[in-house]
Amino acid sequence: MGIRGTAILMAAAAMLPVTAQAADLRAKAPVAAAEPQLCKEVTEVNPDIFGFSSGTDVATPGSLALGLEYGGAFGTRSGSLTGSEGKVQLSFGFVPCIELGPSISFGMEHATTAFSPEDAKSEAIGGAIEAKFKLLGRAQAGVGMTLVFEPGWGRVRDRNHIFDDGGNLYRDSNSHDETSLASKILFDTVLIPDRLFLALNFVHEAAWVDVTPSEEESTFITSAALTLQASENFFIGVEGSYRHAYAGAWFDEAQGDAWFVGPTFLWSISENVALSGALAVQVAGSEKSSEDYLGMGDINLADFNQYEAKLKLGISF
Repeated sequence: MGIRGTAILMAAAAMLPVTAQAADLRAKAPVAAAEPQLCKEVTEVNPDIFGFSSGTDVATPGSLALGLEYGGAFGTRSGSLTGSEGKVQLSFGFVPCIELGPSISFGMEHATTAFSPEDAKSEAIGGAIEAKFKLLGRAQAGVGMTLVFEPGWGRVRDRNHIFDDGGNLYRDSNSHDETSLASKILFDTVLIPDRLFLALNFVHEAAWVDVTPSEEESTFITSAALTLQASENFFIGVEGSYRHAYAGAWFDEAQGDAWFVGPTFLWSISENVALSGALAVQVAGSEKSSEDYLGMGDINLADFNQYEAKLKLGISF
């Protein structure tokens, strides 16, 4: 074979263990932790396509999103009522299947009474943190399921202007704190891939008002939304909800109820920016005063507004 051939064979034999070891190292290289299969989705569905209702998808670990939201409420039994709220929320994926979303909100309300010379205004500022826990994914179970808890706190300032019979103006102003907790169970599913989507929400909203004497109130909401993907970047749908008001925080004393229905939309302006909105119109309801329901029409304007609107700009990073 000769000296040169023997040297080549010896060099090749010396390299074999190194090459095999390198292959083993590559095979045993650490793999990034995968998202748990129970909540992992093959196809994402923007949770904002359902209007006031919400889908079950949560942010993936490390992702970040900003939401700028406007909410409006209009209509009362007599006189006029206009309420507006602005909300800024930053949401991020904490760990797989969990999303956290701290927020701050600003609100104002102006009400006048047709049969009383009273003009009432209120202003509020507050904050909350929303925690979402996704338990089931559509990819595995066919239906997505997410639990949501959102504790909050707000400072409210009330101002009343009252004119007496002589035309004299009296002003009354006071401030108080309000603590709230929203608890939600969210479901959604894809009826027709890339075409038709359905969401079902169960929501309990409780509030504790720090006045003398202290007050507690709550609302239980059941809502369903059907959304059609009309084009690649545009969704349109319809949403209906049933709402029941309570005097206590935990279903203590039932008050009035109401049915709402209205349109929804979402426009994907770009890959990372989306504009969504919804309008809810009260179509039926009943009021309760003390122990007797009042025959004041076919809708409930004592516990709920006649119209509610929502507009949200979502930006992901």
